Amino acid sequence: MNARTFAALAALALPLAGCGDSITGPVTLSAADTKLLYQEIATTFSRAELRRSALDVTVPKGFSLSAVSSIGLSLQCEGGGSANFSGTDTSTPAAPGYDASVSYTACQTTHFQVDGNYHQTVVTAATATSSSITTTGVGDLTVKVLSDGRAGSCHVDYTLTVGSGGITATGTICGVAVAGAITT
Repeated sequence: MNARTFAALAALALPLAGCGDSITGPVTLSAADTKLLYQEIATTFSRAELRRSALDVTVPKGFSLSAVSSIGLSLQCEGGGSANFSGTDTSTPAAPGYDASVSYTACQTTHFQVDGNYHQTVVTAATATSSSITTTGVGDLTVKVLSDGRAGSCHVDYTLTVGSGGITATGTICGVAVAGAITT
């Protein structure tokens, strides 16, 4: 999968949001903060430039070619810290697909610092008349808001589908409904 495809999928699918403060109890980010965090974490995925080796093979008519590439990449986050990616990439030029995990270690974006583990799966489905991309994300993170020091745990569990019928989203990100925070 090329970097542009991966970045587009990540921007649609990688959510992070409200947090629970480990000292004072649950804290929820505003919808604007939730969307901002989502966008900044998606940027770490686009910077990862996860790539699939291009195959230069002619496939005889009537046969199909399937290839799975390993994902293994570590990158430095823009403000310090790191994001370590692993998994498999099953993308074809016409259909993105991957199963990736990322471990954030003090990964600082413009407005947040993120630690923890996140797992994301992307599957493409196509018929003669339509296609869709479904992303499922699950993880447990710790998020710190750099402007005011709020910090806490953040559980992610969602499914997001983008297709000809529009965008549908179910699940939550730290107690914030994905449909309201990410899709609006």
